[in-house]
Amino acid sequence: MRRLATITGAAFVALVLAPLVSSGAGHAQDGSGLTITPAAPPKARTGHVPLSSAKDEANRPIRILVFGDSLTEGYGLPPDQGLVAQLQRWLDAQGADAQAINAGLTGDTSYGGRIRIKWALRHRPDAVVVELGANDFLMGWALPDIEKNLDVIIRQAKAGGRPVLLVGITPPKTMQGISPDDIAAMWHRLAARHETLLLPDLYAPVWAASGPKTGAGAAEHLQKDGLHLSAKGVEQAIAQGLGPQVLALIAKTRAQNEKDRAGP
Repeated sequence: MRRLATITGAAFVALVLAPLVSSGAGHAQDGSGLTITPAAPPKARTGHVPLSSAKDEANRPIRILVFGDSLTEGYGLPPDQGLVAQLQRWLDAQGADAQAINAGLTGDTSYGGRIRIKWALRHRPDAVVVELGANDFLMGWALPDIEKNLDVIIRQAKAGGRPVLLVGITPPKTMQGISPDDIAAMWHRLAARHETLLLPDLYAPVWAASGPKTGAGAAEHLQKDGLHLSAKGVEQAIAQGLGPQVLALIAKTRAQNEKDRAGP
């Protein structure tokens, strides 16, 4: 196995105020929140690929950049219980030959992501998962501005034909004058505009398992701040939502790679 890498209005404050946490032992971190699985980078592609190299290229693991905020980084959890670490184990259990790269940064916004996406892409992923926007809602940013930032992020993530999975987070009630319906509509617009895969709400499986969003059953799926997912919450979110979508992303990526190798 490869080594890795209830939302209420008041609770959303934790996304901005939570301290930046270390990714923990066994991970490499270079100061900007990007944590990667120790692995050699793939060789650069050229116009002519020898048969042996082409075979190696076809068989190597799919590299997936998981780009987001504290929910991606794994805030408040041991390194092996964070979202990306658990996602990696889930993919391994499914027999998916893929390597997850943790590019989560606590407190990040869509604007911050817009600035650092190019830098994160230097690791040459085959596909990208984008999970950003929750902090923006708290700060009262206008929805059109958030959407514009996400437009830029997705456009850059897709450069060169990379498949993208957009992961939304939808607050359970109106925040700073922005309704959940308007937020959900934004995720769908972005996915349709850029032809990406979409998971409209990362937390949906957790609420489904816990009952009403304000019910006591949600406690075991959330940390004490009532916002960030607990280890059990991460497990639920992956098994019932994120994981299957990432499998679809991997399948789409392999199909795209095969098409690229076949040529015109």
